[in-house]
Amino acid sequence: DWTPTMIALLAGTATLGIVVQAAVLMVFWVRAGLHLRPDFAWRGVGLRNIGRLAGWTFLMVIVGQIAGIVQSQIMSVVSGDAPAATVAANAWLLYMLPFSVFVLSIGTPYFTQLSEHAAAGRDEEVRTDIARSIRLLGLFMVISTAVLAAAAVPASRIFTTTPDYAVDASWVLLAFLVGLIPQTVLFIIGRVFYAYNDTRTPFFFTLVQASIVMITAVLALNLPTAFVTAGIALGQSFAVCVQLALATWFLRRRLSRIGITRWMPSLALFAAAAVPAGLVGWGVYLLSGAETSWMLENQVTGALGSALIGIVALAVYVGILALLRVPELTTAWQTVRRIISRR
Repeated sequence: DWTPTMIALLAGTATLGIVVQAAVLMVFWVRAGLHLRPDFAWRGVGLRNIGRLAGWTFLMVIVGQIAGIVQSQIMSVVSGDAPAATVAANAWLLYMLPFSVFVLSIGTPYFTQLSEHAAAGRDEEVRTDIARSIRLLGLFMVISTAVLAAAAVPASRIFTTTPDYAVDASWVLLAFLVGLIPQTVLFIIGRVFYAYNDTRTPFFFTLVQASIVMITAVLALNLPTAFVTAGIALGQSFAVCVQLALATWFLRRRLSRIGITRWMPSLALFAAAAVPAGLVGWGVYLLSGAETSWMLENQVTGALGSALIGIVALAVYVGILALLRVPELTTAWQTVRRIISRR
């Protein structure tokens, strides 16, 4: 049971980490020539507009939290020897790993450029930004999906106590992975709305997404107990796909066209290269013994096995793209080198 001291320690250290992060950021501000000077002259700075934007964003967060609570409550109902909520949380952690590494680190900087072009009314350049960012992120995220799918069981073993639990948990991870690429595209589409100072529209397509998440979570209770959590995860992936369709439709109404033909063929090409790469990775798992593989002996071997599958699949993927002379491959390599050199 959690005691007040344990809660205070966990929350306090998390808050302290944020404070330290802010302090370090201020040091680099000074080094960059930026100086913090409090200014309480608030008239004319656009607080009304900021409040409106923040209000819709806050409502969006509330809706997401409600959907998450519904999911958690349903998963707690079906929890057995291995709590369903823990299985889902670990699968979500694996799902979010490539999203955090690639989408947040590479996709976020595009927001500055998007905002600049949107503020200047240069819609054609906004369309170019959309296409360029989706193509670049797609190159990374498509193979990430294939690798995680091929290594679903060994990767799940990292967070489970037995091979059998790893096999069961892998279904949850696979269900989440259905929505990984749509989630990536949605990240960029959503940032376009923010670039135009529109948080109201994202609230409405997020409301639809959250509603679908809750409905599918309830419907998942009709599945066999072993597959309820996977059903909830699949429902969430379906909700993301619907959310992306709505977001794209709303954005087309704003921009007339968003240049889907400028990035969809690239995603299809990446997928065509990732399928054989993923199958080769899956073959490595099967050749190692599948459910009796050394990869499932413990958490360490699960991590090593996942890494091996990832390396093999990535090599095949890069090789195919190189043979096809895909231009995004060079761009991706330059981006990775630039990020590494900065660190």
